[in-house]
Amino acid sequence: MGKKGWILGAVILVGGSYLVGQAVSSHIFEREFDQAIDSLNTRSDLRIERRDVEPGWFSSSGMLRITPLARNDWRATFPYRANHNVFFTSVEGEFELDFKQPQDQEEGGQTIRLTELLGADPIAWQANYHTLSGKTKGKLLLEEFSNQTSGGFIEGKGATITLNGSQDDMMLEGAIAPWSFSDKATILELAEITFASNYRQENEGKETFTQGHLALEGVQLQQPGGPEVEIDELRYEGTAELGAENLALSSRLYLSEMRVDGQPALAGDIDFSLTHIDAAAYRDFESALRQELDLYVRRHSQASTDEAFLSDRDMKAILERLEPQLLAMLANSPRLTLEKLNVTSPLLDIRSQLSGELRFTAENSQALSPAELPSLEELRRWQRHLNGQFLWQGVPALMALQLGLSLDNETIEITIDDGRVSLDGQPLSPLL
Repeated sequence: MGKKGWILGAVILVGGSYLVGQAVSSHIFEREFDQAIDSLNTRSDLRIERRDVEPGWFSSSGMLRITPLARNDWRATFPYRANHNVFFTSVEGEFELDFKQPQDQEEGGQTIRLTELLGADPIAWQANYHTLSGKTKGKLLLEEFSNQTSGGFIEGKGATITLNGSQDDMMLEGAIAPWSFSDKATILELAEITFASNYRQENEGKETFTQGHLALEGVQLQQPGGPEVEIDELRYEGTAELGAENLALSSRLYLSEMRVDGQPALAGDIDFSLTHIDAAAYRDFESALRQELDLYVRRHSQASTDEAFLSDRDMKAILERLEPQLLAMLANSPRLTLEKLNVTSPLLDIRSQLSGELRFTAENSQALSPAELPSLEELRRWQRHLNGQFLWQGVPALMALQLGLSLDNETIEITIDDGRVSLDGQPLSPLL
């Protein structure tokens, strides 16, 4: 073979390898995209669909549509265009959120578009998917906005949300810059809001760990005829761990200080956890609930653009059918542990701390009915399964007086036996 033949062969080989690489890259992107949507659909109360898909080796396009299951109060859409390379795919598009006021949900009322309400430009987003590592990096950006509406004037400095990681280990972070709302009588100002959430899964998604936090740097509210209210800092932290045997939840809420007309009114924090929830039963319940809601939507949706609305009666019927799975979650006798509850109020002369544990006794719990819980008689049946002990320190004098205790008694031992509450060994009147 001559020199030209070798050159031609090399060109064909390189070109063919490039085309194969493009085909493989676009195929992997489409496959991972579908798997991510399927995974989210099986573990959330959302319905995620990919519509108007136009696949291709070099580029593709479509739209993501996200709606809550069996409700029609909001809808998010993400039209996108993807450009495929051998080693990565870049995606860009816009985000829009449409929602309805509560009174309009069942009657198909007027839809409100977020960008129109804010007077904002289209919300842009972009992402990169790396073919070999399976890692994704994405960013959503809301620019500064201001708008005069019939309800008042709203303005803000924008927001940024980032998404990084893989299907098995994903980190979501965001920051909402200060914004304010005002009308003729009221002014509401919010300082920066930051949030983050990390999701990890193992054992094909059967074991998961989620950790998140939310921080609001400050709030100021002024309204006619009322006091000026200020909050310095409000933080929330929480975790959810679904293991092989148990599901455990923990939360912490912290309030730095709230002032009323410049006077310190309230501060404190609460730290608690809910543990010993049967993990296998929870997974069964989650799967069964998803199937029920999917079936409900298919039966009651009147058109492809009209979401079904789940009424209280429909929800009660679903809960009745899922009672075996719900009650099975209680098999390990769940317990609510209050690590601490600190409340300080110079305005009310309160400085109290509360800690302890409340346990649910699973014995004979199969006779209970979660669907009938609103009834007083069913509440009493559930109450008889509760046992626990708490220590209340710094009892306010007025509260001690109302409970019939000595005004000098600043510490109370609270005991709960089969739903019956005692204070320092003295039975309290039935709560229900």
